[in-house]
Amino acid sequence: MDNFFKDIYYLDIFNNYIAFFFLIIDVPIFTSLFFVNLYYGKLYNSDLEEINWLQRLLRKKIPVISSKKAWIIQASPGVFVTIFYIAYAFSHITFKKILVILPFFAHYIHRAFIYPFHIHSSDNIPLEITIMTFIFCFFNAIMINRSIFYFSQYDKEFWLFYIFGLISFGIGAYINIFSDYSMIKQRRENIHGLNGQYIIPRGFLFNYISCPNYFGEIIEWLSFIVISSSFSSFVFFITNISFLYPRAIQYHEWYKENFKNEFENDKDLSERKAILPFLY
Repeated sequence: MDNFFKDIYYLDIFNNYIAFFFLIIDVPIFTSLFFVNLYYGKLYNSDLEEINWLQRLLRKKIPVISSKKAWIIQASPGVFVTIFYIAYAFSHITFKKILVILPFFAHYIHRAFIYPFHIHSSDNIPLEITIMTFIFCFFNAIMINRSIFYFSQYDKEFWLFYIFGLISFGIGAYINIFSDYSMIKQRRENIHGLNGQYIIPRGFLFNYISCPNYFGEIIEWLSFIVISSSFSSFVFFITNISFLYPRAIQYHEWYKENFKNEFENDKDLSERKAILPFLY
């Protein structure tokens, strides 16, 4: 774990600026998301002039794009920035470093080029959310790749941490992906649906929490800290938590509000938590 603070020890000002900027904004992001919804997915409303804070500020209609296009755009930096650093930092690359970046790279391959082609085609995302997410993913990918390829040195303890972290990452990825596709499948079949569109997902970890896909992603990035032993991965994890946790609370409350009768009359639903099984 000696690599953990190398991002700070080395005079890589650019990487440190990114890391500490993310840490600084995490607090207001985490706090604000308990009071302000990001209007996409279940929380999306086509009457954006009435609900979107940025539109109210600019006094004009900001366009939306399809969820499919949005996911491709906002997740693609995780792929292309990694490919760039593998080519650009070739003299710094070792076999172990390639193994370390592989889970990160695989996650974004799936998010950018597989997952978007399975989601509901009629969903839209406001353009400004896509732009902000793209910017975050772009600079986060730079931070992660620079940390691994330029500042990390993996010694004889590497395999112990890597194998443990990879197994844990795989479990998180399975929970994340299986939950996403289960929700997509049930929505298409309109099982337990609302107005022919949104549903109460059932089965698997949906029996315990409303957002097992977020729970799985949290496990993924917590595991990636173990895999990479880098401070940058820790920053990435904290930034994800600052978004995913309050977002899961929003979704959980949305389910309870829009399926009020079901939650009141179904004991399993009434005991369902938001993101952490049996806890919260």
